[in-house]
Amino acid sequence: MFRSRSSFTVEKGSVSVYHCPLTEFFDFPGFLPENERSFRSGAAVSGAALLPLRSRAARRLILGRVCGKAPEKLVFETGPHGKPFLKGGPHFSVSHCGDRFVIAVCADSPVGVDVENSARSADFDALSRRVMCRGELEEFSRLGATERRAFFIRIWTAKEAALKAAGTGFRGGPRLFDVRGYGPVEVDGGRYRLSRLSLADGLEGAVCRAGEREFKTVFVPWDGDLSGVHFNPPA
Repeated sequence: MFRSRSSFTVEKGSVSVYHCPLTEFFDFPGFLPENERSFRSGAAVSGAALLPLRSRAARRLILGRVCGKAPEKLVFETGPHGKPFLKGGPHFSVSHCGDRFVIAVCADSPVGVDVENSARSADFDALSRRVMCRGELEEFSRLGATERRAFFIRIWTAKEAALKAAGTGFRGGPRLFDVRGYGPVEVDGGRYRLSRLSLADGLEGAVCRAGEREFKTVFVPWDGDLSGVHFNPPA
């Protein structure tokens, strides 16, 4: 179990899902190492270009709170297929949609999370052939346009969450497993369990944890407590 303060406790056998908006107070994080900064100090950057920087800052802030460490003290490493992990734990997975940041944290098992805007527009017919198994495609083809959007987003986010938990990315073969019922799935020879997420602001998604046992999902909106955190505001 990881425990720093009451709202940042991660119990074994559960997944804590922290979420917050990526607002401008993430723009000047003095605690980020140079290799995690997306622009030179003092450079003018705005809009979508800031989201990766803000996401990395939020990741360090929340995981620092979970571990009871200063965010600059966290050491991240990379798995064989590019999945980042925190030296000394816990397991985590990040997703963001627009300016909404979501991080799933698990004390004892690999985890994956993915969220998407339920109003997203895309060529769902083309994308479905890239990610859906035969049974999913057959059900998708029987649906009307509005139903197809909702069905695709459920399938897409569930597949992404499972592949993130497995640490394989799309190398894990999204068309090789069926996620329509959530629950237990097998990815790249490993066993995982999926659960559906539904957040505010029209976000739909899924969280996945290694192992077949059911788990509790705890939702924690971050209150933006920045006490003791060093920022570098512009001159």
